[in-house]
Formats: sequence, C-alpha cells, structure tokens
Amino acid sequence: MQKIVLLALAVAMTCSGCSSYYNFRFDSDPEAAKVYCGGNYFGTTPFYMHADKDTIDKNISGSYLDTGTPCDVIWPSGAQAQTPRYVKVRGDDIIVIHAQRPKDHPNLEMDYQIGLKNKQLNIQQQQVDVQQQQLDEMRRPHTTNCSQDLLGNVNCTSW
Repeated sequence: MQKIVLLALAVAMTCSGCSSYYNFRFDSDPEAAKVYCGGNYFGTTPFYMHADKDTIDKNISGSYLDTGTPCDVIWPSGAQAQTPRYVKVRGDDIIVIHAQRPKDHPNLEMDYQIGLKNKQLNIQQQQVDVQQQQLDEMRRPHTTNCSQDLLGNVNCTSW
C-alpha cells in the first residue's frame, strides 16, 4: 500500500508543472492602455489570459510565436501602438506581449499618471484580496483530532 501512495505522489509531483495552456501577459509602457485584438476589447494593461497549447503550438517557429495579426493598443491620451506580430516564447510557458507608447504623441505625462494610478489601484485590490482570503480562512471550520498514546501523552492534529 505504501508503494502505491509513493508512486501516486511521485506522479503528482512530476505533473504538478504540467499545463495545457500558455499564459499570456499583456503589458504596456505606461500601463492602463486598452488592448483590442481583431476589433474585440481584451483588457486594460497589465492583464493575463491563457490559450490552449495545442492551438498555440501550431503557430510557434523556433522560440517565437506568430500571433497572426497585431493587436491595437490605445492609451487614455489617444496615443496608439500595435503589439508585435512575433513574440518570444520563454521556457516557463509565459508569453509576454508588450506595447510601447509612442513618445511623440501629446500628453505623455497624463498617460504615465493614469498608469501609476492604475498600478496603485491594482496593489490596493491585491491587498483587499489577501485580507479577504485571510478572513475566509479564519471563518472556515477547523477540525481537531486528538489521540492518547500508550504512555498517556495526548497528540492533537488540526486542519
């Protein structure tokens, strides 16, 4: 029985990094740009999404992914750029798609200020999420099992 448990644990540990998705990170400099791909709104930078590996692998040549059509990136000031068509695929299955705001478009400072506010809001939201997880953990019912050994010592385990 112990061999079966150890084998199951070894298989679980081997496959713990297995994933059938690529993780994409869309980011921009400055942050808070809206991303449209094929005319569809995808999100405001920075954001993550994932896609099926089997679909994506068909478009990888060497260590680069052909995204097909670049996405449009639009900052609050109206400055626009496009994501690159070819992006590097790293070994950790994260594909970073980055857009740089054109420096010659007016209101660069405004876009940086909005990007900074966006980053601060994201940090605040992460802090709220952590606090909520901690509260949920505290509210979750815990179980404690105690047993007494032959010498009279009491051993308790909680979860």
